[in-house]
Amino acid sequence: MKKYRIIIIVLTVLAYKYSSATIIHIPTDYPTIQQGIDASYERDTVLVQPGEYFENVQIAYKNIVLASHFLTTQDTSYIPLTVIDANFSGIVLFLYNVNNNTSVIGFTLRNGRNETYLNGAGIRCALAGSPLISHNIIEGNYFYNDFNLRRGGGGIACDHSDPIIEYNKIIGNTTYLGWGGGIFCYYSTAIIKNNIISNNTADYGGGIAFEVSEPIILNNLIYDNYADP
Repeated sequence: MKKYRIIIIVLTVLAYKYSSATIIHIPTDYPTIQQGIDASYERDTVLVQPGEYFENVQIAYKNIVLASHFLTTQDTSYIPLTVIDANFSGIVLFLYNVNNNTSVIGFTLRNGRNETYLNGAGIRCALAGSPLISHNIIEGNYFYNDFNLRRGGGGIACDHSDPIIEYNKIIGNTTYLGWGGGIFCYYSTAIIKNNIISNNTADYGGGIAFEVSEPIILNNLIYDNYADP
């Protein structure tokens, strides 16, 4: 009888732990965004104060909200003030094996640089369900493709993923020798709506390019992108 009671208590504690979402404050609770993500559990929110965070961020195998104070205030001034800067040392944000309970809201993501065979420099979604990427500025990221493969996604890459990409400014990103300066979809069905996609450059599809994909593209402002004819 005691054994069953112990099992019931353990299961109750675990259920409470994973059902009680908490807010993790950066940098108050943890100095870096990645440390906050690593400490989070399902459906937690990692809420980031304004500042420049020089790091490469990854959300993998968990579903959380990563957001600036735009999330709680709806004040757009927080978006350019809350910066994740990869300092040209890899992908800025990598979403791997997440689902539609994951959201990235209200950041400036810049200075990603990817020279590997993997897609993406600003944001890479791989084997993801439908994470939400909303109200971000994704700028100045650089993808270099030297593998004679269909690769790309200077701003955002959707690789076997179906993200919802909405209300972002995807500007001034570059894919060299590849596809999709702004967005590249590869075996993906992304929903791309209400974004500004401008001044991006690629060899193929300066603004948006896709391969074996059926993205839904609605109500975007797409202008002044360049593809090498």
